[in-house]
Amino acid sequence: MRRSPAAWWGIGAQVAGDKASALEMAANSRDLRFVKEHNPEFIDIEEKLLTDLDHMLGEIEGEITRPKKEQPDEAVLARILEGCQRYNMDAVDAAVAELKSYEYENGGELVSWIWENVQQFNIPEIIERLSKR
Repeated sequence: MRRSPAAWWGIGAQVAGDKASALEMAANSRDLRFVKEHNPEFIDIEEKLLTDLDHMLGEIEGEITRPKKEQPDEAVLARILEGCQRYNMDAVDAAVAELKSYEYENGGELVSWIWENVQQFNIPEIIERLSKR
C-alpha cells in the first residue's frame, strides 16, 4: 500500500514523512541510485512506526495489560541518557520499549514525556532532563 508523505506528516511522523518525500522526489526525477540506497531505511522506519501504532492502539483498546512497577528503573533511564548522548537511537529505542512495557505508580508521566520526545527526535531536551536526575 502506497502512503504519501502527507499521510505520515498528518499523524506526526515527521521523519517518515520527510524520507517518503525525498524518495518520492527521487523517483519522480528517475534517480534510481538514491531510491535503491535509501528505500530500505525508509521501509524499516515505516515498519517500526506501524508496529508502534498497532501497539498503541492495542493499549488504548485495553487489549494489552502491562505489569506494574513503582517507578521507572534508574538503570534504564541511564541507558536512555547514554544512548541520546551517543546518538545511538537503537539503544534508546530498546530502553524506551523496556520502560513502556510497564505501568507505573509514580513517574509514568516521565516515561510518556521521554516517548514523545524520542518520537520527535528532541534529543537535547531528553539529555537535559535526564541529566538533572
